[in-house]
Amino acid sequence: MLPLSGDGPLSHIAVPYGSAGGYLRSVLPVITRRLARGGRVLLVAPRRNLDLIRRELGDDFRRLDSGVSEEWYGHPARTLAAFVEYAEARQPVLMIGEPIWADERHEREWSKIEAVANVALARFECTALCAYDRRETRPHVLADVLRTHPDSIVDGVAWPCDHYEPPETIEWDDPPLPHPPADASRVGFDPGDPGPMRRFVASQAKAAGLARHRVASLVMAATELAVIAAGQGTVAMWSEERELACEVTHPGAEFDKRFAGYLPDGDRGLWICRQLCDFADIRADRSQLRMRLR
Repeated sequence: MLPLSGDGPLSHIAVPYGSAGGYLRSVLPVITRRLARGGRVLLVAPRRNLDLIRRELGDDFRRLDSGVSEEWYGHPARTLAAFVEYAEARQPVLMIGEPIWADERHEREWSKIEAVANVALARFECTALCAYDRRETRPHVLADVLRTHPDSIVDGVAWPCDHYEPPETIEWDDPPLPHPPADASRVGFDPGDPGPMRRFVASQAKAAGLARHRVASLVMAATELAVIAAGQGTVAMWSEERELACEVTHPGAEFDKRFAGYLPDGDRGLWICRQLCDFADIRADRSQLRMRLR
């Protein structure tokens, strides 16, 4: 039997389900066992599944901490940070989440977050269940789910995930980043004198219509990337699909892409960038480091 009680090291468990009954059979027994033992429970789910659990638990539902998936899963790095913060403050803990991703372009980023969760939560006494509705989840996303979770629960029965890969060994095969458009605005930078670069980023962000506080966040993030580059480089900025992109390029840089910027006790500068910006793509190819913020 898998260690579903939460009294021990991390248990990171996928819960693929195909019906309301399948969801209840997989999730409800774990919740009731944890509540019976006096543990803390966080349930993040679509409203329909929150209502299912509420009807089954009755007054005991008030003993849960709960949230709505549509409100929790808006930003990959911040979502991971929120779950880590909850686990750290309340362990031993049971956390149940159900991702809802509004933008298909970012599916791979969310899959990476699931992989990194095995590292980010490893030091806690924590059981983390990640539910996915098979009727609404694309097949390649479900395949990633089964390789980022060591175990699964299907219709209430626990199974090891045969296709699980430790996060440090997963090869994501990310395609190369497309080059910035020819009309992108560019400026060179020197980390020893970041003033011109900061003024350039601020002026471009203001011209694109970013709110004042977001302009400051982007300037801070771009400055962090310039420091990481540790040498002269180039900043390019442009707008696409209602997003503002800012790419910092540094030739000849070496880069270890594992968990880059996902863990606060890792590369702090990249972690700050991921928290401040909506998305960050970081790639090293042909002896060139490219760090793109959106």
